[in-house]
Amino acid sequence: MIRIETIDHVQILAPTGSEADIRAFYGGILGLEEIEKPPELRPRGGVWYRVGDGRILLHIGTEASPPDAGRRHFAFRVADVPEACRHLEAQGVRTGEAPQVAGMPRFYGYDPFGNQIEFMNYADPQVEPAHAHS
Repeated sequence: MIRIETIDHVQILAPTGSEADIRAFYGGILGLEEIEKPPELRPRGGVWYRVGDGRILLHIGTEASPPDAGRRHFAFRVADVPEACRHLEAQGVRTGEAPQVAGMPRFYGYDPFGNQIEFMNYADPQVEPAHAHS
């Protein structure tokens, strides 16, 4: 049996050569801390970020024609869901409603490449209900 300890990183895709737009969105608008990629992986392009306390990383890789993200997404737990939505909309980021889940305020935001990102929290931090994704 495999003993999984945690998620180390999540990787999503953006078009080749879009590092400036990646940095503007993930570093500038979302305020994530960029970390240096290992020298062996730098020729592949893309940008890596710390999420929260840095135990989980977000890798944005690049390829010539990334597939449409569809409903695939990851979620950022944020301190204030309505404030996060206001901030993104003020920056011109496309947002949308997520299906309602009791006790879990949330919405979707979209990066410049069409990747869907869920922004959420739990109304009662003591109770973290099972996720209901659509």
